[in-house]
Amino acid sequence: MTVKQLLAHTAGLPITDTLFDAMILEHPDTVFTNKDLIPAFISRKAPLIFKPGEDFSYNNVNYNILALIVEKITGLSFEAYLKANIFNPAGMKNTSLSLFFKRKDNNLSERYSLKYPYSDKVQRADTAAEFKIIYRFNCQGHGDIISTTHDLLKYDEALYNGTLLSNATLKEAFTPVKIKNGKDNIQRYALGWITREDTSMGEIVKHDGGLPGGRTMLLRNITRHQTIIIFDNTANNVIPYSDNALRILNGVIIEKPKQSGARIYGVALAKNGLEAGDKALAEIKKDTSNYYLNEDEINSLGYAFMSNNKEFEAETTFKKNMQLFPLSWNTYDSYAEILLKHGRKQDAIKMYQRSLELNPNNENGKMILEQILK
Repeated sequence: MTVKQLLAHTAGLPITDTLFDAMILEHPDTVFTNKDLIPAFISRKAPLIFKPGEDFSYNNVNYNILALIVEKITGLSFEAYLKANIFNPAGMKNTSLSLFFKRKDNNLSERYSLKYPYSDKVQRADTAAEFKIIYRFNCQGHGDIISTTHDLLKYDEALYNGTLLSNATLKEAFTPVKIKNGKDNIQRYALGWITREDTSMGEIVKHDGGLPGGRTMLLRNITRHQTIIIFDNTANNVIPYSDNALRILNGVIIEKPKQSGARIYGVALAKNGLEAGDKALAEIKKDTSNYYLNEDEINSLGYAFMSNNKEFEAETTFKKNMQLFPLSWNTYDSYAEILLKHGRKQDAIKMYQRSLELNPNNENGKMILEQILK
């Protein structure tokens, strides 16, 4: 296993869940750090998920191990190394390794998220269950830095003017790493950067990231010296935002952003019932300039209802999705699932059969249908 494979996520290491799930159950109050990684590998005898170099799997553990290597080689803490070699040379005065997990960081933006897709308002992210889970880890190397948009622009400028790395090193960092079969890995991931095959607007390198209630993006068009930096504190998907910003910078006319019809429909259904949901949906369908309907979003809404024991709302949502997207095999499959759960076998059979007509390769649908018919 090589340093380059760790940088490119082609090393085949297992994820933290594999390493620490059992330990979390045994020690629920323990906060695990980088120093716990190697002992966890040894004690768990965790196998690789593939041989190094044979495939790609994005995995933060790779960068945690890289931080340990930096400390081993330099004799500095990872924080001290970053400060001396990146933050100070680039003039990033408002950037530091995060003390977020110790609750010592100052002047942080609050982060907000929806508890469910059908929630009518956001909540602070640190009240969410998934937020409490990430408190069990205080690892370094994979994106645990506090910064500002202005400091990230300074970082971007330091990459352009050669303050941090040579052009030869940057060129290697921006070159997608090939896996053993000779093809680019599935994300066209280079060394810390995601690259894009389409170069019609220039050579694009980028990386996004986040945690509950927060998303970030640094996108660089290195051909045209264009940079897009986005911080979002309500956990929106920043990828389409950055793509649209890139189009605008390069003279492409884009559609006005639209609101999610699935979300508005879900809120109305959850809050005021079937009639209100139908009314909201009718208005959404009429106003296509301001709203959009997405099959996957409606499907996720149905499963969110189902997982929170809102059975009527779930069945209503899955049925509505099937009616809205009658040529999608997946809408019939999901609707069949809840019909079966509610004991309506004959109706479920019809839905599974229709799903298989549209997609004969729906193996899970085949298996369930066979079980029902038996």
